[in-house]
Amino acid sequence: MPPRSPIIAFLAASPFELLDLTGPAAVFAYPTLKDKPYYSFRILSTASGDSVKSMGGLSIGDTSRFSEYAGPIDTLIVVGGLGSIGYQSPELLEWLRKHVSRIRRACDLISSSSISVRQHPEGGSPTSTRTPSGIQGASPTRNPAPL
Repeated sequence: MPPRSPIIAFLAASPFELLDLTGPAAVFAYPTLKDKPYYSFRILSTASGDSVKSMGGLSIGDTSRFSEYAGPIDTLIVVGGLGSIGYQSPELLEWLRKHVSRIRRACDLISSSSISVRQHPEGGSPTSTRTPSGIQGASPTRNPAPL
């Protein structure tokens, strides 16, 4: 049985910033192993349904609701956009707290967000409050490793 590809999971709340999803996906698409993509991708939605919608109106299908995805995650990228700034369910924040310790790399590409995967200074849990302006993706959380 061939080894499983590490999973890059994108957590997106509609409406999301298209470039925040497609830019990192394009970068992670380059590494190969024996002429096959090294990474696999999953798009996790904060809402039910099989697609997420960008701020420009484009929809991307083949998504899973975050709470329904049970597979491994190597890298979690929280996608920015208007959907990530508003209210987020306590279920989502609890899912992040529960899963972030098992994820090798996590970052959020959001300024002024209510979703954050940054390590909370007191308990290792992600924060759930608004953060000051600035790109949080510059400070990866939890188990940082070089790309």
